[in-house]
Amino acid sequence: MEIQITNCIGNNLDIRDLKAAGDHANNFGIKAIVYGPAGTGKTPILNTAPRPVLLATEAGLLSMRGSTIPTFEAYTSQRVDEFFKWFFNSTETKNFDTLGIDSGSQIAD
Repeated sequence: MEIQITNCIGNNLDIRDLKAAGDHANNFGIKAIVYGPAGTGKTPILNTAPRPVLLATEAGLLSMRGSTIPTFEAYTSQRVDEFFKWFFNSTETKNFDTLGIDSGSQIAD
């Protein structure tokens, strides 16, 4: 039995086009945004990520006590810019597979 799926623009998709999520992760990496109220454990998730680096844009990080994740403190827009210039242009960043930012809302302000 062949299953046909129609997407929102009317194109038929074939069930054989579906692949395991792990295949996508191996080919493209995982991109994720973790959102939620303060104190729900968003930042500590980074401790489970492969080779992480953390951009801290607000003081605190009490949830990361005991963590050894390399962390760059950037409490001004100038420091945030400095971090991203380093992150996108330095060969050192090849040592990292995961970028965490705490907090995204602080950058937006």
